[in-house]
Amino acid sequence: MRPKLPRVLLILTVLALPGPVGPAACAAPGEGPSSWADPLISPYQTERRWAVAPFNNESGSQHANVIRIADQVGRQFEQASYITVVPMNRVLEAMTDLEMREVASEEEAMKLIDTLGVDGLIAGTVTAFDPYDPPTLGVAVELFTTEHIERAEALNLRQLSRAATDEGAFWAQLGVDGPGSGQPVSSTSDHFDGADPYVRRALKAYASGRGSAVILRESHRPYLLSAERFSEFVAYVTARRLLQQERRRIDQWTHYAAEAIGPTDDPLQPE
Repeated sequence: MRPKLPRVLLILTVLALPGPVGPAACAAPGEGPSSWADPLISPYQTERRWAVAPFNNESGSQHANVIRIADQVGRQFEQASYITVVPMNRVLEAMTDLEMREVASEEEAMKLIDTLGVDGLIAGTVTAFDPYDPPTLGVAVELFTTEHIERAEALNLRQLSRAATDEGAFWAQLGVDGPGSGQPVSSTSDHFDGADPYVRRALKAYASGRGSAVILRESHRPYLLSAERFSEFVAYVTARRLLQQERRRIDQWTHYAAEAIGPTDDPLQPE
């Protein structure tokens, strides 16, 4: 599936556009290379069960192991609280049952979610791949969800009942379609070039933050010499970026929902 910008309306989500390819390609506002040693933080307050589909290969290289790269992204999400990722072999079995070779459309993403019985699906594409020193890896991912968990967390159900007689009327009041419409709710894409000085500094921070025995000055070298380890680093940054997008989306939804509903006279709820 060719990645595209999410079409969820702005009232529900504010997504950062992909950064430029070049020295600051993997930098985002407020981020420095040292931040890549930080653990992943989930924006959720209740458990999520996700699946990661094998990525599509649009890199032009036949050597890109799209199943392995997708699995690495899934393993990174597992490190964040409240996120459980189903094993890749279960995803492959479900795709076989559905006679689905790849996730090539939003409809196929939603069908796979239903078959696996998960709350969300990560679908993605490898956009660039070169395993040789210095390696290159480009990845774009999208998150699809069907559950209404974000709504329950952002909005007390008593407030919802005061705002409208049913949930559909509430979403109409906000002027948007609710989640579960088949559209990706968050996305991120980046191009990582091992020759980029910023990427090398970030790799040093990532390696040192994970107990690398190599001295800091050369701690990034193992990641440049191994496509497997380089893709592990890219998977970490990709997962981190998507979770940041999710936090922005949930915060934005909370803000607009609170404005639409206004104060409540429920004594158990703050004004």
